Amino acid sequence: MIAKGFLSIVFIIFAFAFQYASAENTFGKNNDISMLQARDTSLPIKVISTDKMNIMLDFQKELIALQWKGLNRDDRTILLTDSTGKIFEEKQMFAGSTIVYFETQTLYEGNYIIKVSDQPEWISNNIKIIKPE
Repeated sequence: MIAKGFLSIVFIIFAFAFQYASAENTFGKNNDISMLQARDTSLPIKVISTDKMNIMLDFQKELIALQWKGLNRDDRTILLTDSTGKIFEEKQMFAGSTIVYFETQTLYEGNYIIKVSDQPEWISNNIKIIKPE
């Protein structure tokens, strides 16, 4: 009798654990980004995801957020330039931090490039800034 009660309690705990793990996989961080990408036509946010970083463009708040994936072990320089190479803003991402913000209120609508130092090379991503109406 006690064994049956113990077995049913173990089964209930296992069922709750399985349900929690399934819910966590459904609503995890990576899925949030893919959901934003799937709905980016209706939201004022666009996400550009690479193997090393995510770039989030919030057109309503006129903000760019660059998030380094994983542990950032090096100091990095991040440049926001236009297509001719003119530097509009330079930021530092120090070792241990993973996010940098750029405000885009003073920039014109158009194509820009974000360059991130990843020694010994630079990672570049093209972005398009759209002004809210």
